[in-house]
Amino acid sequence: MIENQDMRGAVAVGQLTAINPWEALLVRHLRLWCDGADGRAKVIEDWEGAGPKAAAENTLAVFDTLIMTLTNHARRPLVRHCLTCDCLGADECVFVQIVSAASGGALDDAALMSGLIALPAHAEHIAILAAQVGAAFRARGHAQSRQFLSSPPAHLRVLH
Repeated sequence: MIENQDMRGAVAVGQLTAINPWEALLVRHLRLWCDGADGRAKVIEDWEGAGPKAAAENTLAVFDTLIMTLTNHARRPLVRHCLTCDCLGADECVFVQIVSAASGGALDDAALMSGLIALPAHAEHIAILAAQVGAAFRARGHAQSRQFLSSPPAHLRVLH
């Protein structure tokens, strides 16, 4: 049992290696984006090398709006694991499931799931943004995702 209710979203519920490569890339980009300017620069660089500049800029704008909407209207502070952690946290898992469901065409399911971490008034907007983000991440393909997700050297690995 977690005594600090603000840390509920940190509970490890899986491993990045157990989810689809594009979903793991989504988590890694979420972690980088939330780490600040340096992390955002890495995400931007990764997307700029993945296709047309206009498409990358659009994806990043929607990605930013999705993250801002979730964090600004969260029920509680959202929690993520550090970049080098192979665990998948509860909040990260919900984020992945929202994006996966929405981009798979299940907008109603995505909207319902968004209520687990965000206020219900924003559920439909979150689902629509998630569908756009998910479509872009799915289009990246498994090969690029696997390349980006290569494990860091053993001396840099941390559990959490």
